[in-house]
Amino acid sequence: MSPAEVFQRDYMTLTCQSESYASERIKREELTYTLEPPDSPLTPKKPGVFSGSALQFDFNYTCVARARGITKPSETLTVRPKVSVSIPKISVVGKVVLGQPFNIRCHSDTGSFPINYTLIRNYDNVATTSVKLPSQEALFSVTISRPEELSKYMCEAKNNRKEVPPSKRLNATAIEPVTDPTLTVLPHLPEISEGDSLYLICGTKGTPPVTFKWYRDGDRQPLFTTTTDRNNTHYRVPKLSKEHSGTYYCEADNYAKKAVRSEKVTIEVRMAMWKKAVIGGVSLLAVSVLVVACVLYFKSKRGKREAAAELSVRSASL
Repeated sequence: MSPAEVFQRDYMTLTCQSESYASERIKREELTYTLEPPDSPLTPKKPGVFSGSALQFDFNYTCVARARGITKPSETLTVRPKVSVSIPKISVVGKVVLGQPFNIRCHSDTGSFPINYTLIRNYDNVATTSVKLPSQEALFSVTISRPEELSKYMCEAKNNRKEVPPSKRLNATAIEPVTDPTLTVLPHLPEISEGDSLYLICGTKGTPPVTFKWYRDGDRQPLFTTTTDRNNTHYRVPKLSKEHSGTYYCEADNYAKKAVRSEKVTIEVRMAMWKKAVIGGVSLLAVSVLVVACVLYFKSKRGKREAAAELSVRSASL
């Protein structure tokens, strides 16, 4: 058989020949060859040579030699055409996180093994691996720093001399780890008073969903935890009291599993305005009472002195 390895629909040739025959009794031109079964897709091109396209399935061929009424078959030859590899598909394994290694998978739905897969970036070969068994996969480990780098990757697959178009460009979503966390306080720090509602707003850069946690310095457990599809959210503390004074911070994390922490913010809860007014009023009242008492005291003392002086004058005149 030529070629020794044939793929479906490839042009192939089978050659029938006798290694030895009785040349003193049979002339070479008396030897004829046919292929069995008769419906073989191969046609004779010259004595003993049969050519045509390989089938898409296994096929058994037998060569039959005839001369002067004598017939001798050859051993059966089974031709197993290989399957050309299909256009490969490219995908990622798991999640893509910027700055962290991940695997790119190249796979063809059909094709006889072995299949050589090549990862391409901007039409430059990155790496090649050979898949020899159905249980094996063509995996390539890469790392990217920007989401737009994903679309630069493609795959090529090859298992024969024929060229197969490359895969489509890689289409996947990259997760940006959370960075630059901030903690914003409302109302502003100098304006925080008892009875107010406090809003601790935590924000960050990165790919949602993001999990936010708020902590009070010194506590191991978070005050509040929530996961949101936004890059910021808040924790509300209603009806502040002096006990809420302290240092606070927040943490943010996403699928990248690289939690970041904001800077700490110290909050001092000031006395409520109505308390200040009451204290001021009480103080003013106390001062007023004290002033009145002093005035009455001095008037009383002055009256006694005047009465004593008048009494002294009367005694002298008598």
